Amino acid sequence: MITLLLCCAAVDRGDLSVCLDGRRDSTGNDVDIEVAGTVIALDDTPGECSRSVVVDDGLGTVLHLGIVALDADGGDITPDMGVAVGDVVHAVYRYRMVWGDVAGFALTRDGALGAAADEGAWGGALAPDDLPGLAVTPGDVVATERGDCLPVEGHSLVFTGDDTVEVVPVSSSSVDVDGSPLSALAVAAWGYGEPTGCDMSDTTDVYAFVVTH
Repeated sequence: MITLLLCCAAVDRGDLSVCLDGRRDSTGNDVDIEVAGTVIALDDTPGECSRSVVVDDGLGTVLHLGIVALDADGGDITPDMGVAVGDVVHAVYRYRMVWGDVAGFALTRDGALGAAADEGAWGGALAPDDLPGLAVTPGDVVATERGDCLPVEGHSLVFTGDDTVEVVPVSSSSVDVDGSPLSALAVAAWGYGEPTGCDMSDTTDVYAFVVTH
């Protein structure tokens, strides 16, 4: 019965976008931005993303980062940015163009992870060092959705910090990182299985997540 359910179940997957300056980057060129500064505003950047943070380094650079997370029905489930106005943070934004593009960001305070998001396609945008104390990896297959060409396999996401938590999209759980609890939101975790009579050369797995205080 379990095998039958896995073969026939729909893969529940949401959608995550990371914004720079109020929009999703579409330059087509790899981007790496790092800014150390003070949070001067939250959720006041107009544009495509429903949550945002503004970081000012005091030297003329102001970085606007944002996210919007949607559930499988298109409902907005975006968590807050996990920081407060006045916090001193180190902000990292990365955008990668592979076959397609992907973006992510991370905020740390005194070397500890405060918030992060990765759209999770094409291998992801963030580097392991961007997530101090935390690793995010695909877990077990939890559902398989048949398609005309390639079956879609839905996975859990495994968040490993001080403990290990397995989260099935689209849902969240708590994970401790360096003694501090973070909320781990699995937005999407899926990939294509073996082709059935067709070939696609530009497919990608998607492992999209958000972690916040």
